Amino acid sequence: MAIRALNIGSIALPGTGYPPIEAFDIPVTANLTGAFFFGDGPDVATINFAGGDRTATVVGNPVWEDGYASLGPNGRIDTNIPETLAMSMVVIARRTDSAVNTGLLGNFIAATDFGVSLYAQTGATSIIGGAGRVGDPAGTTAQGTGSIGTWTLGILSVPTIGVLTIYNKTSGITASSLATANREINGGGPMRIGADYNRSGANDIALAMFYDRAITLSEASTITTWARAYATRRGITV
Repeated sequence: MAIRALNIGSIALPGTGYPPIEAFDIPVTANLTGAFFFGDGPDVATINFAGGDRTATVVGNPVWEDGYASLGPNGRIDTNIPETLAMSMVVIARRTDSAVNTGLLGNFIAATDFGVSLYAQTGATSIIGGAGRVGDPAGTTAQGTGSIGTWTLGILSVPTIGVLTIYNKTSGITASSLATANREINGGGPMRIGADYNRSGANDIALAMFYDRAITLSEASTITTWARAYATRRGITV
């Protein structure tokens, strides 16, 4: 396994565990609660570059690859970030086992404890965003059509009132939910990365971010440009 070190021109610093440049240049920081980079090894992956005291915890045994972490049934990341009424999530991920439901980010338990999540269903190809709502125990969802079996940049924006929106920035598809009922907090607990409280299909993740508000279309575009640059420097195309 190779771990990337920070390069300053033609000079490579010795050792490993250097944070990526992008961690210090996040373009949208208002209400950012979590920013985790998995392309630089386990020492960096548990650092929350959103600031605060929410250091993440590794559960199980993720496999640390060159540019990403392989998560799911063998290991996940517990972020200690709570569910909030309004939320947004950003992920660079791909599913590696389509035979089971796969939780990428979130705190989903079941239909009556939907929480907020980005996930993929058994046999389906799309990345899906979902959130629990008042009077709708099964939650409301929207699909960002495109193959989550290959590297995908997905962004979910969930307001307190109104439709949620998912952006599949790799396929160029944007979709919104039909339901408009008010949000309610009804998930399993703090946000997880690589698995939620129910879905644990194998997946690879390079970047995960959380906001406690709904980001705008313009902000999603700004984040996309920055996140793509991070992925490209690790040999990942989204």
